Amino acid sequence: MKYRIALFILCLVILIFILPVNLYSQEYFITESYFIDDICNCDIDLDGDNDLIISSTYNGTNADSLFIYYNDGTGNLAKTSVNRRNGIFVHCGNIDNDEYPDIITKDANSILYIKNNGDSTFGEEIILAPTKGNRVIEYIEDMDGDGLNDLVYTYNAYYCKWGILKNEGDLLFTDHIIFDDGMGGNLFPRIGTLNNDNLPDVCLSYTPAGIHTLMNNGNLTFDTSLLCTTKASPRICKLNLSPPDDILIFSYNTDELILYENLGNNVFMNRNTVPLIDALSSTDIADLNDDGYDDYSFALCWWTGCTDSIYISINDHNWSFYKPQQYYVGPMEIFQTESADLNGDNFKDIIMYGYTPRNAFKILWNDGFGSFSYENPVGIGESLKPSSKLKIDVSPNPASDIITISFPDNFKNKNTDMIIFNVMGVEVRHVPVIQNDKEINVDISSLPAGLYFVVMKVENREVAEGKFLVLR
Repeated sequence: MKYRIALFILCLVILIFILPVNLYSQEYFITESYFIDDICNCDIDLDGDNDLIISSTYNGTNADSLFIYYNDGTGNLAKTSVNRRNGIFVHCGNIDNDEYPDIITKDANSILYIKNNGDSTFGEEIILAPTKGNRVIEYIEDMDGDGLNDLVYTYNAYYCKWGILKNEGDLLFTDHIIFDDGMGGNLFPRIGTLNNDNLPDVCLSYTPAGIHTLMNNGNLTFDTSLLCTTKASPRICKLNLSPPDDILIFSYNTDELILYENLGNNVFMNRNTVPLIDALSSTDIADLNDDGYDDYSFALCWWTGCTDSIYISINDHNWSFYKPQQYYVGPMEIFQTESADLNGDNFKDIIMYGYTPRNAFKILWNDGFGSFSYENPVGIGESLKPSSKLKIDVSPNPASDIITISFPDNFKNKNTDMIIFNVMGVEVRHVPVIQNDKEINVDISSLPAGLYFVVMKVENREVAEGKFLVLR
């Protein structure tokens, strides 16, 4: 027994000096001064793995750029840029019926098609339809079963309507308005399978009456039924193993997660209502542990006043979810996520953007057992910006009661904050440092065993970092 404990301690000590400080995860910077609008994923080069396509607008001085991160199958991402007009959204899908997925985006006036030539080059922008200011493409989907992908759109704020740009072939699209109340506001169609006819159906939110289900007749008409009077955000997803898909509703006004089971024949049963504490934005619905049940993630807000963390909750297979896990991201600004298996282990990872800095994204890597890490378990090799941060000395290391943190002489005459985080990115200590102090003592007796990171901030800028191990 003593031998096992000694071996465990030795392994942990070695781990401290092997692992780099990576509290905030690997960040991928598209380029200086650019601003990430949207991220989508698809196998754009048809080599069998998911690549990332990023919509990024500039300030008008330079041309807008799309950024494509080509994936080698293990999460090693190679960046290239394509100077094309774009903005607000980007989608990837087959539009011209060749074998390669194309890119759909927009500029100030038009919905744009960018052809994928299949050799890592792309055609010039081709206008498919006017935006009329607020038309946004939500999905690329074959809505009428004719083998051609259509464009599902919404008009928000001014028109409050949604419709389908039907693909007639040869890049000709005709406009079919499905819903228009003429009142303005927000309207969001969610696409999924609500019956067994293989046509994509719709769950429509924020109508004046509440949430509706729309069963697709195959000719761009739908049979509409009122699901509930709740005005909230629904998602079509898999909450049990019996097809067709079910419906999950994020009711932010009442802090509830409402679960509906699809019984077939357009009949839905409210199976459970789960408390949703202070959540203000759902970021993703996906099967994160490959068990056939969809899980979800959320943030406590999408702009300011946040915990600046993403929360991930796994489906418990009994019409509820396990306690959310918290992962620190960074100061959030219209926070969004995209999920895709990036390293070939068959588990969806989470790509995060819409935080400070706005020209970067991060990846939470999925271990397949319901936990996530900022370290790729398969291996990643994109060249990153070298760290310019100085190193903080922590002693003793490992420790159990009191640690002494020594910091570089460069900052001993400045007001400094010393912050300690656990491996989940949660702040556990915040210690102001008095000018001229060369070191501080910190009581860690109440901290659980594990690895911790120390970050030194001067004028809210991170300038030094270190790590230590707590043993119990």
